[in-house]
Amino acid sequence: MAWKETNVFEERMKFVVAWKRGGWSLTDLCHEFNISRVTGYKYLEQYELYGLDGLKR
Repeated sequence: MAWKETNVFEERMKFVVAWKRGGWSLTDLCHEFNISRVTGYKYLEQYELYGLDGLKR
């Protein structure tokens, strides 16, 4: 079985999409993505301020 190749931008996009779809608490979603809540809030804030370009920072 091959490893699935991904990059930081794609993972951040997946995080934001999952949040926008709803059904998650931020704590649970951050746990699922193995990031802290502080980081989760940072990604969401960057997305709100700058759109997809904010997720590249």
